[in-house]
Order: sequence, then C-alpha cells, then structure tokens
Amino acid sequence: MSVVGAQSQNTRSGRQAARTPASREKVRPLTASDMDSNGAVSIGTLMSAASELAFREIGRGATIRDCKTLFLKPRPTDALRLTAQLLHQSEGEAVWQSRIAASDGQVLALIVQAFDISPADPSPPAPARGKTGSQPQSPVRQRRLDALVAAATRVIAEKGFANATTREIASAAGIHVPTLYQYVASKEDLLELVYIREMDLAIDALAAGVQPDLPARDRLIRLISNHIDVCQARRQEIGLLNREFKHLGFASRRQVVQQYRKLLAPFEAVLDAGIASGEFRNIDTFIVANFMDVSGDIWSLRQFFFDAVGFEHFKASVTDFLLAALETDTKRPR
Repeated sequence: MSVVGAQSQNTRSGRQAARTPASREKVRPLTASDMDSNGAVSIGTLMSAASELAFREIGRGATIRDCKTLFLKPRPTDALRLTAQLLHQSEGEAVWQSRIAASDGQVLALIVQAFDISPADPSPPAPARGKTGSQPQSPVRQRRLDALVAAATRVIAEKGFANATTREIASAAGIHVPTLYQYVASKEDLLELVYIREMDLAIDALAAGVQPDLPARDRLIRLISNHIDVCQARRQEIGLLNREFKHLGFASRRQVVQQYRKLLAPFEAVLDAGIASGEFRNIDTFIVANFMDVSGDIWSLRQFFFDAVGFEHFKASVTDFLLAALETDTKRPR
C-alpha cells in the first residue's frame, strides 16, 4: 500500500482514524545540533522524530518505503511533542502518521510514513540523524541509500552543489523529498556521502591487478595506469571532488581527508618499497603520492587541452615522466 493510499483510507475521516487503537506520545528535548542555520528545528530532525515512535513499535526488520509530508512549518522551539498514530498494518507493512508540535503546542509537521516489515532481516533500521554513512543499514535500506547517493552525484556533478536542490536529487533517485530526509539530515550530509562513495570507488579500482610480488617499478606503473583509467571513466565525478570541497563542513572535511589518505596509501607503499630496493630515489613519498594523484586529475579537469592529445598518449607520457623523476641512474632503462 502506498502512503497516498493509506492516507485516503485512514485520514479522510477523523472518526476512522480515531478507531485505530495504536497511538504513542513522547516529548523530545532539542539541542543546537537539531537546529538549522536560522535557528529553526531542521527538516532532518523533524523527519527523524517522525520515525522514532513508529520504529519503537515496529522493531527490528523494518525499512521506510515511502514518506509524505501533509504539513511542514519548522520554527524555533526547545522541544518536540510527538504523537504517532498507526493508520494501517498488515503482514509485511505498516503505515504511521506522526504529528509533531513545538513545546507550546503549535504544529510543526504532519507526516505519513509507510514501512516494509521483514522479520527475516536482522538489521535494525535507524532514522536519519546527522551522518548515515557509518550507521548499520539493512540490505534494503542500504540499496536505497546507495541509489540516493548515486543520484546526488549525478545532479551535483551536472549543476554544482549550490544550484542542486534536494527536490531535484530526490526526483533523480525516484523518491519524495521527505523520504530523502530519512537517509540524510541535510544536503551537506549528502555531499559528504557523495565524497565517501567516490573515494571508495577510486580506492577499489586503484588496487586492481597490482601483484605484491612484482618489483616496485612494475607495481607503480600499474597503479598509475589504474588511477588515470578512473579519471577517464569518472571525469564529471573528479570535477565534483575538486570543486565542491569548500561546501563540506569542518567534520566532513576531516572525514574526506582521511579517505584521501587511504587513496594515497598504495602509492606511498610502493614508493617506500622502491626506495628500500634502490629502484627509486630517496624522496618524500607523501608529496610524490599527492603529485601522482593530481597527475590523473589533470586528464579529467583539463580536457580543453588534452582532447587532441589522446588518452593513451597522455597516460604513457605521464608514466614515463614520473618514472624518469623517480628512478636512480642505475635502475633507469636505457
């Protein structure tokens, strides 16, 4: 049953809703982290609050399938008064309506949510509160989150973070805006997940086919090739990573920098091995690893120069240049 269907069956008549026995109430104090930049309770906090009581009743094995906002008017308050009403329940699904009011009783939101209930799924769901990337996710919820982050990547890469709206991102993911806020608390949090996803993809691709028993020179050639291949395949995404970092919050920047260090680690390890074996000069491996990362980005970011050069020629020239700078005179092929 869709949220709209449940709404038409259960909320059209107040008398019909009143006959539904399951109803829960709660008062939730708020902190500064629950507010937006204007001092009003954030939309992400309201969406999270809408799920709290329902999740408590449904228990493990539930995921939010759909979410519809009937009324939404955030404003400053020091606490939320939550009332959740069960509208419909059958095997495998439940629909709850949440009424969220400020501490003075003024209604802030009226939200209807449809839940899929799968008793065989042992993973507990978690409504979005801040970052979701590190929270445990059920398989269904994880697939939906992955689809949302992929859609956000496409929209932000095309339009830029400042011009991309949550409505456009939700539409690209095939969901409603309120459902988006069940996975992330803000557009900024979603941008962090975009960065983490892209970095994870790059890290996995970088290590492909690199044999640990090969000489350092051969492993480095493979790493350079893999990295430039990623930059070719994901030009728009590389542009996003280089362009939108300024929109990340301080904590998100630290998280993304940690991921960058993971991307650089294979380069640093091979360079250290080459120095130890006498193949490479004694250089600062961290600085050179960053230079190698940037050498791939150049292909993505400066297409107005390199389209006429050709991809394979670019890759071969960069590889030869880097090896020439690194190798000792006795190890350099003549």
